[in-house]
Order: sequence, then C-alpha cells, then structure tokens
Amino acid sequence: MTTTQDIYAPRFLSGDEFSIPTFRLLRQDGTLHEGAEAPALERDQALRIYRAMVATRVMDERMMAAQRQGRLSFYMQCTGEEAAVIGAAAALDDADMIMAQYREQGALVYRGFSYDEFMNQLFGNELDYG
Repeated sequence: MTTTQDIYAPRFLSGDEFSIPTFRLLRQDGTLHEGAEAPALERDQALRIYRAMVATRVMDERMMAAQRQGRLSFYMQCTGEEAAVIGAAAALDDADMIMAQYREQGALVYRGFSYDEFMNQLFGNELDYG
C-alpha cells in the first residue's frame, strides 16, 4: 500500500522522466527533419515572417541596451519568442485585430508597425498612440 509519505519522499529522478515532446520541423542547417513536411507557405509570406523576426531581434537588442543605460524606463524583450509571436500573427488575416502586450512586439512588426511608431510609444512622446 502506497502512503502519502511514500509519494512525497525525496528520490533521485533521471532526466528521461522530464522529457517533453517538442515539435521540430527544421534542423540547424535548414533541412527538414525526417518525416517532417514543409508547410504550404508562399515565398513572400515566408520572407515577411523572417524579416519581422530579424527586425524584432535587432530592436530588442537596441532597446534593452537603451533601457540598461537609463534611456528607457522599461522594456520587455521578445527574444526567444519571436517565432511563436510572429507565427501567431501570420496565421491571422491582416484585417484581424491584434492587442499586443508584453513581448509581442513581433506581431506589430509583422503588421508593419514602424520603428518610429515603436520609439514614439517607448519614449511616450506626443506621437504615441496611447
């Protein structure tokens, strides 16, 4: 009979017990993983997604540096989450509304939000939409 004490007793666990299945499509070299199928994605949309991911990463690097220098009071990076955020935006129609929050600047970049518009918002000047 298993007791509550047995369930909560400290024990060593192997790493296999924490394995979480991960979806993988591409290898590091850009080739497909075995059994993976390339999505039906037009070249123009793929380039739009890629450019948004790169622009978001560049902006995150610059704005985080500005925040650490005291030029901005607050900045939340999207670094490492670009694909999830921009992929979600790309799955929507361009006419669909996006209510971007923290770490979702990639969705706005994908939609064409300019660096000037970001700077107006980040610095809270008179051209900020808020």
